[in-house]
Amino acid sequence: MADYAYAAVGPRADDGWLRLLTGVAHGQMPLWLVSASGGGVMVVAVCLWLCRRPGRPLRWLGVLRTYALSIYVAHVLVLAVLPPPEGLLSFPVGAAVSTAMIVTFYLFALAWGRTGLPGPLEWVLRHPWMRPAPARARSAGGTAGKGRHA
Repeated sequence: MADYAYAAVGPRADDGWLRLLTGVAHGQMPLWLVSASGGGVMVVAVCLWLCRRPGRPLRWLGVLRTYALSIYVAHVLVLAVLPPPEGLLSFPVGAAVSTAMIVTFYLFALAWGRTGLPGPLEWVLRHPWMRPAPARARSAGGTAGKGRHA
C-alpha cells in the first residue's frame, strides 16, 4: 500500500507533508509526535485529577519524586545493559520487566528515603559548586532597606 502511495505522489514524496502519505522511513513522525504528546498530556491530567480526589490514591508515588533523576537514569541503564532476549515488544515480557523495575525502584526509594540523603544524581545537582553564590553581607551601618544612594 505504501509503495502505491509513493508512486502516486511521485518524486516529491520525501518533501514536506506529502511524506505522511508514503511508507518511507519516519514518514509518520509528525503524526506520531502529536499522538505521543496528547497521550502524555492525558496521563499527566489523569494523575493530577487522581491526586485531588479524597484519600489521594496516588500518594504512595510521592516517595519517588525526590529520586526522579536517579530512577530515570537507572531504568535506562537497566534496559541498555540487560535487554530481554525476546525484546520488549510482546506484552507479557514488557509488562513483567516494567513491573519488576517499578517495584525495585520503589523499594529503593523507600529504603534510601530513610537515610535522609538525596538520591545519587540529585546529590550531584545539589553539590556546592552548583549552588548560587551567597548574597553579600550588608554593611553594619544600618543601611538595610534604604537603597543604594540613601
